[in-house]
Amino acid sequence: MALVQITENTLRAFLADAEIAAFDSAGAEGDSPDRAGALIRTTCNLVAGIVNSSGKYPVLATGQDRVPEELEHPTLVWIRHAMLADLPDMGDLEGSPRAKQYSTAGEIFRAVREGRFYLAPYDSESDGAEVYGAGQPYQNWCEL
Repeated sequence: MALVQITENTLRAFLADAEIAAFDSAGAEGDSPDRAGALIRTTCNLVAGIVNSSGKYPVLATGQDRVPEELEHPTLVWIRHAMLADLPDMGDLEGSPRAKQYSTAGEIFRAVREGRFYLAPYDSESDGAEVYGAGQPYQNWCEL
């Protein structure tokens, strides 16, 4: 697997039409036109911090808006949640299934922080960032 770039287009492909419309009217084109970029950046930095705190995976650089591919969906869930919390009158779009997705994303990130979630090896993909490995390399004890 590789690192994936989270962009505003990635976020828009993930969101429902009503969320996009609400965000465009009150967020992206409202008082803060770079609101989507800010939410993406802060959430990806948070994910990098979670991955890095485990000591089990290669260190992720902050400020790159890139996450391991396995964490793309839960990252988008957290970005959506932050977006809906940031906009007025968006509570009706954050129903029970969305709450369950948010809870599941939190459980995934907790497992990552504790080093109990498998992330396929990734590298800097020639972007000039130096990536260091932390902890012991993965060993498949089932194949000994």
